[in-house]
Amino acid sequence: MFKKKKTIVFLLSIILLGSFLRLYKLDKFPPSLFGDEVDVGYQAYSILKTGKDYLGQKWPISFHSIADWRTPLFLYADVPFVAFFGLNEWGVRLPAALFGILTIPAIYFLAKFFFKDEKIGLLSALCLVLSMWHLQYSRAAFEVTQMLFFLIVGLCFFFLGLEKEKFLSLSAVFLALAPYSYSTAKFFLPILLVFLTIIFFRKLKKISRKSISISIFLLFILLLPMGYDIFFGKAADRFSILSVFSDPTVIPQVGFDRQTDLFVETNGQFAVGTSPSFLSRVFHNKFLSWSTALIRNYFRVFSTEFLFTNGDINYRHSVQGGLGEFYWLDAVFVIIGFYYLFFKHKNAETKKFLLCWLFFSPIPSVLTRDGGNHATRLILILPPLLILIALGINCFLQLMTKKHLGKIIIAVVFLGYLGQFFIYLHRYYIHYPLDSEEWWHCGYKEMASYIKENENEYDYIVISDQDQPPLIFLLFWLKIDPKIPQNNKLQWTEISDAVSADNIPQTKYYIGHVSEERIKANGFIGTLKPNILYFLPGSEIGKDFRYEPVPNSIKLLKTIYYPSGRVAKYIMSGT
Repeated sequence: MFKKKKTIVFLLSIILLGSFLRLYKLDKFPPSLFGDEVDVGYQAYSILKTGKDYLGQKWPISFHSIADWRTPLFLYADVPFVAFFGLNEWGVRLPAALFGILTIPAIYFLAKFFFKDEKIGLLSALCLVLSMWHLQYSRAAFEVTQMLFFLIVGLCFFFLGLEKEKFLSLSAVFLALAPYSYSTAKFFLPILLVFLTIIFFRKLKKISRKSISISIFLLFILLLPMGYDIFFGKAADRFSILSVFSDPTVIPQVGFDRQTDLFVETNGQFAVGTSPSFLSRVFHNKFLSWSTALIRNYFRVFSTEFLFTNGDINYRHSVQGGLGEFYWLDAVFVIIGFYYLFFKHKNAETKKFLLCWLFFSPIPSVLTRDGGNHATRLILILPPLLILIALGINCFLQLMTKKHLGKIIIAVVFLGYLGQFFIYLHRYYIHYPLDSEEWWHCGYKEMASYIKENENEYDYIVISDQDQPPLIFLLFWLKIDPKIPQNNKLQWTEISDAVSADNIPQTKYYIGHVSEERIKANGFIGTLKPNILYFLPGSEIGKDFRYEPVPNSIKLLKTIYYPSGRVAKYIMSGT
């Protein structure tokens, strides 16, 4: 009983630590809501107000965003948070943080199921709590934290169902929800179900046909709408764009390589239209190019560069600065964990399952062009790697407690981990907001605040389209009625000879740009009109008015700065 209470206290402490790390200043770090986040929030707002996405689909399975089709479950989960907190950082980001927190006890139980050891379960939970990879995605409105939660809980109920078959149907429900959270699970779930069936076939045979039939029926019914949308709807559109097989550079490169072969074979004496040789076709074709891309992507997933030194090159997906997706010491413990799993662990089913999970889970990401180091699509490899790291740490602790200097070595390793963790925190809260400021689309919230306070003084409001596409930021931060984008397509119009813009119907907001021809001819003289309020990125103006005079033809109303102090946007009017 005492041991059980101790485990509960440890687990609760780990969950509290994980909650603090995921909730602390969630509205300030990352420094701003980026485009996909405000899209999530406005979709939830549109569902809340109208029961449709903001482009008019009623209770959709795939949400139609401005530039994409999105899986539905995270957006629906955000609805009550937007209803309670409103269209702001807490309303948008809190669901991801809460799913991240709920995954902590889930991975504890999963690891405990694997190894029948509470220490490995607690260490797995602690590794998840401190994981840079998981923290990054728990503190922004990324759907993948929800996907991981459903996947891990579904597996927990599966292993529980092997012992108590009534839980097997719950496993089917949670596993079926994962593809509705993020598209990667659409490709991985069939693979997962196949090797679960093969590896645990002997145990599944002992379960009654009734329980198996109910589970299969629930899985089929829940996945049927998603399956229909994949084959007959819009769910596969994004994959067709991102896929290795649709890379537009492949065929031109094949043609260029074949032409090079011809040049060498004929010493440059070949006529236009000459067919390539048989060997040239063998060595240069789209199938070989695709295969090379897939292999390159797969091995990049397990590279030290991605895992331990640089991580994802997208600043929204990792902090970079010499830090990868895992801590440097994790490399040692994942090797120890592999060794123990291969040579010491006696349960062949656990061994096969963890290895299959680890080596098959990158496949959905590998099929995309940048899938070799795309942390969002690759997050499925995170749980098995964390469990292996926890296994390695547990073996290390057991070994060191038997050594003469074991406690000193443990203390040194602990301080090493602590040091790496504080290096990460320092980078995340001090350097990262400055390094990643453009990636997080800073400045639009301040822009909307100024519009709300001053829009009545102007006939038109023009927001430049020369930076990030600003429409979704306007819809979100100005809380524009979703019926407006639902019922009216954007209309091309001209509100002066100096500005061409997309009008948001029933409003005075225009998305466009100052006419480049007019600026070239006259500079800013007469270009900006006094009855129009302009929001222009500093990069479009190309000047920093802190260090040079403002032209007489411009009325500089306000400057919005990035966290680093660089100019993000100018708010102007004409004189």
